[in-house]
Amino acid sequence: MAATATKDSTKIFGTVPITGDCGFLGAAVIANDATVAALFEQSQPRTVIHTSSPGNTSGGDIPQRPNVDGPKILVKHTKACKETRGSVYTSSNSTQRPSQKLLTDDKAQLWDETTYNNRHMRTKAAAD
Repeated sequence: MAATATKDSTKIFGTVPITGDCGFLGAAVIANDATVAALFEQSQPRTVIHTSSPGNTSGGDIPQRPNVDGPKILVKHTKACKETRGSVYTSSNSTQRPSQKLLTDDKAQLWDETTYNNRHMRTKAAAD
């Protein structure tokens, strides 16, 4: 049975914006503080889902903006909005150094500016 939105589900879940910057899952200007402020003011979301997947060959300030700046702005507004109860942030397993062992958060080693030359991976790791 397919799930459908009803008046009751809107009462339970409220508005749930799904944000990103570019890539496979959509686009929104999440690295613009004024735009994000307007989103929160208008929608008063209970939960925010952020997923960003720019191509790893992007140049300039991309992927810095969607991977680092945008999540910081979203966290700022998530904390400030009285209606928001939580957020979901997606990352990538490519932010961690490969391992043959099962890794937990406390044992994983993230790439950084000195250990990997791919901007996309470095900025995703910086956001994590």
